[in-house]
Amino acid sequence: MSDVPKHDKWICLARDKSNNKVVKVWRRKKGVDDQGNNIYKYKHSADNPNPDASPKWKCRFGNKSAAKAAMEWSESKGRAVYMSKDLYPYTVLGGGVYGNEKLTKKMNQLGKIQKRYMRLGSYKRTQKQQHDLYLKYIRGTGNLAAHCNTRYNGEHSWDQCKQYPPCASNHCGGNACDLSYYQSGRSGSYTNVGNNSSFRSTMKSLGLCLPVGGEPWHTEIGNTWRS
Repeated sequence: MSDVPKHDKWICLARDKSNNKVVKVWRRKKGVDDQGNNIYKYKHSADNPNPDASPKWKCRFGNKSAAKAAMEWSESKGRAVYMSKDLYPYTVLGGGVYGNEKLTKKMNQLGKIQKRYMRLGSYKRTQKQQHDLYLKYIRGTGNLAAHCNTRYNGEHSWDQCKQYPPCASNHCGGNACDLSYYQSGRSGSYTNVGNNSSFRSTMKSLGLCLPVGGEPWHTEIGNTWRS
């Protein structure tokens, strides 16, 4: 990128709200206004499927007004801009994309208090992703998974499923996360949060809970404890 002008940079990453596809948000110089300020236009680039592996999605290229404009433009196109890593330094996204901001803040605070990096194993999902997980579960080839819609309780096709939104799982709204913590650093061995009494106590103080029986990792905001 060394041969790319400073104004032709990608500002941040964004995800399509309908399918969670990740794209880069590029800023291009369009011209100069009467006051000599640069005028920018924006576009979405090719997919970038692993945002957590990239150090460049901090919305810091150029000035703050340009980054804000890129975020607003992306929202107008039906895409949500990713949160900066710097906002949640104790979280490591293990799969999918970030969900509820309030939940993310609480999980980051949990890691800060416990002095551990939190592994967000599966966070926000699409209904199609939930459908795939649910079918694996009822077929005996996958872990426990919530229904993907409110009508079908057993085997059904995706064409049937998608006719009955919204998704029945709290993962689909980004309001649930499969949470664990790394034994050391930001990778390697990890343990479900529900298996540690100290983590459980801190979670209660932060308003987090484990509301699904048999899943000492399924974390939500609330005070219902079934694991």
